[in-house]
Amino acid sequence: MITRDVLYAEVIVSILRAELDRVFYYSVPDELKDVVVPGCRVSVPFGRRSIEGCVIGFSEPTIDVSRIKDVTAVLDDYPLLTPAMLELAKWMKVKYYTTLAACLRCVVPAWATAGKRGRKKKTVVVEAAGYSGDRGRSPLQLTGEQISALDVLFSAERSQTHLIHGVTGSGKT
Repeated sequence: MITRDVLYAEVIVSILRAELDRVFYYSVPDELKDVVVPGCRVSVPFGRRSIEGCVIGFSEPTIDVSRIKDVTAVLDDYPLLTPAMLELAKWMKVKYYTTLAACLRCVVPAWATAGKRGRKKKTVVVEAAGYSGDRGRSPLQLTGEQISALDVLFSAERSQTHLIHGVTGSGKT
């Protein structure tokens, strides 16, 4: 690490454009010096907005230090990427001729970014004759097996996943 008064982090911003595939320097405020380490995700100012980035190391900046802004926050309690994962991402960048941001995105655990890129949660409302809503609105008559399946689904906890077996066209939907 740098032993000077100001610590400068090398950050790869999470924008997947080739023209931004380079290190951006950010100074680390005193209150964050103990938690900003290589492999941690940080929030940094970028233009008029704040974006996510990944610290890949520390060094003296190659640009005018008066233009350097501060890291604003550390996003996780511990670094999500190990040194080996950072090296893997750098190797992937060369091997597959892509951006380092894209490679870092591949090695970050999925749960860490699920809110941004993950599938949107869907709430399904079932309106079937005898279960909910206006009985007159349901144009379908449920079979005994369908009623049994709905009994299981409605009695289950909300977060459970169920697989309904049946042949194509048998009325599973």
